[in-house]
Amino acid sequence: MYDLFYSPVKERSFSPLHLFKLGCFIFFVFILNFHSKAQYIPITDTVEYAKEKAYEKNFAEADRILTEFNNSSPDLNSFRLHARVLFWMKDFDRSKALHQKALAAFPEENILKLEYGIFLFDIGKYKLSASFLEDYIVSDSSNNEALTRLAYMHLWNGRTETSKKFAKTILKLDPENFEATEILKQVHNYTSPYVQINAGVFSDDQPLNSNFRELVTGWYRSWILSPVISVKHNATTVSNNSYSSTWLQLMNSINLDMGKTTISLKGGVFNQGKAFTTGAVYLNQKLSKDFSLFTGVERRPYQYTISSIKQPLIQDFYTISINYNLKDKWLGKAAYELQQFDDNNRIHTTYLWMLLPLLHKGNFSFKGGYGYNYSTSLLNRFILKDSSTSNRNFPLSTKQTEGIYDPYFTPQNQIVHSILASVNIKTSDKFFISLRSSIGVSAKADAPSFIVKEQNNQYSVHKSYSVLAYTPVEAVAEMNFLISPRFSIKSSYTYNSLFFYTSHSGVLGLKYSFIP
Repeated sequence: MYDLFYSPVKERSFSPLHLFKLGCFIFFVFILNFHSKAQYIPITDTVEYAKEKAYEKNFAEADRILTEFNNSSPDLNSFRLHARVLFWMKDFDRSKALHQKALAAFPEENILKLEYGIFLFDIGKYKLSASFLEDYIVSDSSNNEALTRLAYMHLWNGRTETSKKFAKTILKLDPENFEATEILKQVHNYTSPYVQINAGVFSDDQPLNSNFRELVTGWYRSWILSPVISVKHNATTVSNNSYSSTWLQLMNSINLDMGKTTISLKGGVFNQGKAFTTGAVYLNQKLSKDFSLFTGVERRPYQYTISSIKQPLIQDFYTISINYNLKDKWLGKAAYELQQFDDNNRIHTTYLWMLLPLLHKGNFSFKGGYGYNYSTSLLNRFILKDSSTSNRNFPLSTKQTEGIYDPYFTPQNQIVHSILASVNIKTSDKFFISLRSSIGVSAKADAPSFIVKEQNNQYSVHKSYSVLAYTPVEAVAEMNFLISPRFSIKSSYTYNSLFFYTSHSGVLGLKYSFIP
């Protein structure tokens, strides 16, 4: 029997059946070749075309193309590009879902762990990001992108030794790496013990004049232990009489979950002729990338009136607030505060403010905004300045007498609408100036006063209230000067013109860090 294609004996002849079989074979080979090219060319062309659209910032078109393609022909590179496009579109939920889909479809591809870890880092999911990046560096311990992010996350979580280890590994691979050098600087700044000396003066028109001196020292040891000790001595002069107090405090902060949760604890002794215990617990919780919750309670001295200087006064202070910070550009806060005293009186304060960027040029930035404040107390502590006045016989010309707040200031239905302004000037990495102001464009409060009334030749004193419109002003100027990595100076001046009093205060602080 002769081979169909190779017969050396006689000339080939093809029957119709043979021709049909040959045609089927050629058609089958053609289909296979076309199918293999169809599996290659559309993938390459589609991904490259979508990439061009993404680089042109036509993200919607790139998303459309990749969505259709991934639904019909899942591909590793298409998944990776699509996840990046969705991130650039700020569609984080879809990007996250696509990362997870790619990991499930291609579990052996280690690059997906790196890209998903970087994505999670960029959207603030630090704990989950760390788990993927740590898994990735098991097989690639020289990837700077993974090592840098892990160094930052451990630094923020208070694990400074681990952060330092990652930074040093980066510098071995890349001695000129800027971020690794900065991370090591931050580690040294955070963990080095320091001593700070503060001094300040204060005066108002009650009249009350005081000055203080304060010594603060601290040493960050770990995420759970960062003790700070402060001793503050305050000396005040009232009507040529001198009064002094000393406040000793021990503080500590605990940082959890990559810095998302911070618990601050305080305990101390306040001495003003008599010793009182003080203390506080504060919680700062990151709710999202831009929002955080702050709440706490503190027992602390009150030293804002003449009466509270002459006789020590302790208050319980409660606070809760929602804070907004969008990359230090848009800033806002909404808060409620409660002051409670031993006489069962309570002062309620609610306020909110918002600052938005109006001008930013180089090292100069200007923000403007709006502020609102409402405060009131259950009981009013405005009394006669001379306690014996009510028992006197007044001449007929007397219509009213003076009063003072004793032992603390009690606002009554105080409402303030303010215009806010903030200016920051950074002339260099070592010198920084900050200016802030708040001007009340609409402010009113129920103002107490004493009226002398006469009836049947008998005079008596009565408290009355009238709505008083006023213009509160607050202005603060701060200066920070970093003389060297170890030594810095900070000074500030504050002017307040409020319902209760007008005051001036200044503070100077010197800080030395024992950086190795």
